[in-house]
Amino acid sequence: MMPQFPLITRWLGEHGVSLVVSAPRDPEGLCSFSEEARLAEVMQVHRKSEFLTGRSAAREALAGCGGPVCAIPQGERGEPIWPAGYRGSITHTKGLVAAACMAQTHPVFVPAALNGTEVLHQKKILAVGIDLEGAGRKLSDAAWHHILSDDDAQHLAGVDDFRLKLVVFSAKESLYKALYPLCGEFFGFHDASLQFGSFWGTASGRELAAGASSGMLSGEAVLRVDRSLGGGCCARGTMALCRWEVDGDWLLTAVLLSADGTRMKTLSD
Repeated sequence: MMPQFPLITRWLGEHGVSLVVSAPRDPEGLCSFSEEARLAEVMQVHRKSEFLTGRSAAREALAGCGGPVCAIPQGERGEPIWPAGYRGSITHTKGLVAAACMAQTHPVFVPAALNGTEVLHQKKILAVGIDLEGAGRKLSDAAWHHILSDDDAQHLAGVDDFRLKLVVFSAKESLYKALYPLCGEFFGFHDASLQFGSFWGTASGRELAAGASSGMLSGEAVLRVDRSLGGGCCARGTMALCRWEVDGDWLLTAVLLSADGTRMKTLSD
């Protein structure tokens, strides 16, 4: 059954982001532009299918937020190049592809905590990043330690549930996909820290593991960038909000970065 990721789909939609999820399709039956076809020529069949299905899903997501029908070529690090005025993200894993897109000029009303009082105010969303993973994927111990920042190593030391470890990995992948097109600078897993919890609260590793074992299928996290990127384009301490959701055999994480990088509260709270 095709996953719907209803919580993330609704959350993104409320922030002006269109999400499209699709199974990889036969490359011969997919419409592509010449720029995309040239990129796909050298790919193996399964990768070609994922790539061209991803471009097709991206165009559908682009149309969903008022964008044009056009080619979506590739940058130096494989990032999708969206038409002027739009930003987005494409992701794929075995058996599934997803694309998200937003208009840069689309400000939305989101709640924020100001002096302990929840108010609605207008905030521009700068970027979105998404990542798909097979929900059963287990990171090796070496991979787990590789993705942790120094701060993570302290706060997430008690996490031993493989699903939450995968969430940390996927959330940082989503953050990279959101930020790289803005700053144009590569950064590693250790350059960002993550905190789980409702709104901006945190939970201990023991509490997180207990939540996972009781069927924790969705949640939110805060990501903090721990160094300046892109010559000051992204300041150290910039914050982003992540939502994650397991639907069937797949995990999807989505990250939103606001224009001022301040804290946002989810509309579901």
